[in-house]
Amino acid sequence: MSLLVSVFGFAIVAFVAVRLTRRRSANEPPVVGGNWPILGHAVYLALHPSEFIAKCREEYGDIFTLATPGRYITIICSDKAREIIRLPDRKSSFHHATDELMRVNSLFGNIFEPGSYHFPLIRTRLTAMIDELNLVMNREMRRIIARFLEQHAGKSCIPGAIVGQDSYTDSAHCLDHDSIPDIRAFVEAVISETVGIALVGEQCAKDSALLDSCRHLAHDFTTVMSASEFLPSFIAKRAPAIMRHRNNFFRVIIPEVLRRREMMDNLPEQFKRPADFLQVLVESRSKDGDLRAPEDIALRLMHSVFASVHTTVMTCTQTLCDVVGRQTVRERLEQEQIDYAKVNGSVTTRAALDDMPFLDAVVRESMRFSNLSFNVVRRAMTDITLRDGTFIPEGRVCAVSAHGVNCDYKAYGETHNAYLPERHLESPIAKASSAGPAYVIFGGGSHVCPGRFFAINQIKLLVSILLREYEIRTESGKRPKNVSHLIDVVPLPEKVIMKRRAMPLA
Repeated sequence: MSLLVSVFGFAIVAFVAVRLTRRRSANEPPVVGGNWPILGHAVYLALHPSEFIAKCREEYGDIFTLATPGRYITIICSDKAREIIRLPDRKSSFHHATDELMRVNSLFGNIFEPGSYHFPLIRTRLTAMIDELNLVMNREMRRIIARFLEQHAGKSCIPGAIVGQDSYTDSAHCLDHDSIPDIRAFVEAVISETVGIALVGEQCAKDSALLDSCRHLAHDFTTVMSASEFLPSFIAKRAPAIMRHRNNFFRVIIPEVLRRREMMDNLPEQFKRPADFLQVLVESRSKDGDLRAPEDIALRLMHSVFASVHTTVMTCTQTLCDVVGRQTVRERLEQEQIDYAKVNGSVTTRAALDDMPFLDAVVRESMRFSNLSFNVVRRAMTDITLRDGTFIPEGRVCAVSAHGVNCDYKAYGETHNAYLPERHLESPIAKASSAGPAYVIFGGGSHVCPGRFFAINQIKLLVSILLREYEIRTESGKRPKNVSHLIDVVPLPEKVIMKRRAMPLA
């Protein structure tokens, strides 16, 4: 056993040494000093990534290189990011970078081949289904909110208060107020479950173990991902948490795929097409006209749940923090809800939510400020020379500092560090779901996030429900402070007071 440990340790040291001792070429971005033996700058990135990147930018400029175990990573904090992002995959690969940093193929199967077919289906078919899904998510969000408040406040929030979607019984049955201790946990509970229902379907979501996987897959995957840098792929993919979630998806999804196809073939007149993303995958075919394998559908659905839950929870948490912690913003949003309801009632279609410009501006501004330390990555598939002469060697992973680009002085001027949703009302194209050179929360180029319209719709829907049906604010009256956690930016726990309105805003 000791011999095995020694060999494994020697292999890691040798691997790191080979990767990090390559001779540097002229015009390469400067390498940040002060790195630890073997670990490089990984400790700083794990503890305080946003602060560390900001400090490096101040000292080394808009583009610099960090050492991590086994590789260098070049960080881009300016509009140079757009040049890297827009290069074709044969020169600057999203898929190779994602798999190298996150072991996506090892943990979810080879989802990038053949053809990444579920990505365009998310972009087109899932987006087209938003109005159908909103009918379900509207109902489910209300149910989950009530359950969360009952569980965490220790008492029932709305016993019998909601009848159907928008009808109310005697408001005296509602409690005066409740509170939630952690806004992130609240958002995670609501978003993860509604995402799960929208993607795997209401029938499959009745399986408590599968729904539990929808809730915890993102957290467990990022935990395994953090440790997998030092583990062979065949070990990482067999981590107990990953195996449990994989088994839940296979156990429920594969029989459901077969059941639906049998119904479609043999009893088409009795088959009622479900409004969920699983059905889209069930019907999808390869270029040769073959139906997708049920096992492959389960893996791609599992990956879709992970990607949707993790990013949407992070961005929705930040948006809600700004809503409950900024009184002037909240009051303007409440007035917008009242003005809209007078004309359109309680309709919550995608078009209806898009017709709330200040809500859209708030979501965009919240995402501009409070996002991943670096969420856009590419791997140089060949030597790359940028227009200004900066040299990126073949094999180098490049990561875009989201905060550095989204809050760039060149793009936003003197108010680049000020929270001003109004700035986005001045431009008809500055929407929360759009991507651009100074707004890279959804990436860019050919790999811009395919689920961004679905994600923004969920955030707006949740905020709209809370504003209409609750008086909601932080106990302190201030916005919760953010801290860095791995690649995420998360708020410190802060009690949020929720008082149910006698009647919704109208």
